[in-house]
Amino acid sequence: DSLRQLAVRNTPLSAVPIGGDLGPVDISLLSLKAPESIYLDDRVVVTATAKLDGFLGQKVEAELVSGDQVIDTVTIDVTDVSFRTEVNFVHLPEEKGIQNYQVRLKPDPREIFQDNNAWDFKVAVTDDRTNVLLIDGYPRWEFRYLRNLFYGRDKSVHLQYVLLNPDEVARGGNRPVIAASASRPFGDAEATALPVTSAEWQRFDVIILGDIPPSALSDRDWAAVRDAVTLRGAMLVCVAGPRYMPHGHNSEVLQDLLPVTYTPGTAAKFDAPESAFDIQLTATGRDHPVTSQSTSRALNEELWSGFQPMRWRYSGAKLKETAEVLAYAHPVGAPGPASSFTPDGSPGSVEAAIEQLANQKNIEADNAVISTLRSGLGKVLMLHFDETWRFRYGVGDTYHHRFWGQVTRWGAGPNLRSGNELVRLGTDRLSYTPDDAIEVTAKVLDKDRRPVTDASIDVEIWKGGEKIRKQRLSYRSDSSGLYETSLSGLDDEGEYQLKLVGDEAEDAIAAMPDGPKEISTELLVVTTRNPVELAELTADRDFLNRATSTTGGHLAELNDLGSLVSSFGAPKEILKERRNITLWDKWPLLIAFLGLLTTEWVLRRRSGLV
Repeated sequence: DSLRQLAVRNTPLSAVPIGGDLGPVDISLLSLKAPESIYLDDRVVVTATAKLDGFLGQKVEAELVSGDQVIDTVTIDVTDVSFRTEVNFVHLPEEKGIQNYQVRLKPDPREIFQDNNAWDFKVAVTDDRTNVLLIDGYPRWEFRYLRNLFYGRDKSVHLQYVLLNPDEVARGGNRPVIAASASRPFGDAEATALPVTSAEWQRFDVIILGDIPPSALSDRDWAAVRDAVTLRGAMLVCVAGPRYMPHGHNSEVLQDLLPVTYTPGTAAKFDAPESAFDIQLTATGRDHPVTSQSTSRALNEELWSGFQPMRWRYSGAKLKETAEVLAYAHPVGAPGPASSFTPDGSPGSVEAAIEQLANQKNIEADNAVISTLRSGLGKVLMLHFDETWRFRYGVGDTYHHRFWGQVTRWGAGPNLRSGNELVRLGTDRLSYTPDDAIEVTAKVLDKDRRPVTDASIDVEIWKGGEKIRKQRLSYRSDSSGLYETSLSGLDDEGEYQLKLVGDEAEDAIAAMPDGPKEISTELLVVTTRNPVELAELTADRDFLNRATSTTGGHLAELNDLGSLVSSFGAPKEILKERRNITLWDKWPLLIAFLGLLTTEWVLRRRSGLV
């Protein structure tokens, strides 16, 4: 990118490489990729790039070390004089917490430098998963892909799913009664019955209701859902379906929670307003975390409008005044969202364009496909269509996974790596440079697991057993018990410990006697993100040649510096030119001249000289 910017600005880059193409005998690590955080029962996947110069035909061992234990070894066969290769390691941590790792290449006595053979890094292992309850009436495509995503691929989710009308033939008859519960072990996802008590409902962070019949949830269940959303701060997601959702339900709770109003009925709605439609983002949706597929607004809109056309959506509901529309349907092949557009897609007149802008909100509301509403301490999201699985077309689960991952994070908040069931603490990353801002987030719940919105909590920063300072966390408005602050000024390299203190933190520790004795986490401040120095000891002439040719510059060797000097063109010359300036051509000078004459006349008049 930097080279491209130089080329655009017509800035030529010239270079003189110093050093040979063939480096000294050396073993080093050039780069390393590893996750900063994973979830318990997930794997740490490490990819390191190794450089081995001068070891043709020999074998070099690479090791992955955790603490003092070597947990994996890879033997590298060197097949070139100047050899580069990738080394891959996989490890499954058995305990949560921050794990210390090191990738190292066994040194050789012939090396000039041996300090570039190892790379230390940390990985935070957490069990702070998002508890998700998925309920659907039958195994439609939306349910299948969503279940497989949360159960098989996304380790950040502790899933419980209930399918009310499964394929009994495939299952071989009756099923045992297993109630959905967030307290079940991770991996035991299938349930055959809904949560038994209101307390069990409230342990879920996200509740997803699919195309379920009106008889699926009792009045007591609906009351539990309402309390989970409005009091507990959970998120309710309703995925519309042609059979029942939402038009087949007359539950007052559902009607109060949804961002739309509708008239209950018994007729199915398999017909759609159009044969196919594209998804268009609204002004709110362009900047909303749920619909952010890219940090670039232009690319984000392009991705959404480029998804495969959808075939069905629920229509006929009216958007509530306090609801927000994130995306709306645009019929495939239509020139524009309003009838005032001409066949070529341009406004028929200035009046038509003004009318289109004035009616845009109504158009979006009438054709909403993603809408949301704040309800008490929680959030409600409605998908007016049931085909997010089409996001996978041609790209696998990239956008489908990203969309649902953002839905759960927006509803439940970020996963924080340290703490207990009532209070959690975490940072946005694990390692920082002194110039980075450190974003600290805490989540505070009371003994009934309801969000606390008026807590007085601070974070203490410790280093080497000494407390550096204490800083207050502020409540994030419209969140479910989230507090945050930004730290700066940690200039000294090394490990730091963050401790959450305050009455609420002490109450949470006392309520969980078997949990941690303090709510704390660690972070690392480094001077550079690449801890290996002197890793590459040869001059990279290929890169320099590409850089100079791209920008229109020149690459010269030490014995050919004359060509480099001549490439800058002729030397600069200083030219002197005499220019006559008349006063009446420059009005500031003319005014100054007239001012001087006037001043002289006044002085002479006062002195009696005139």
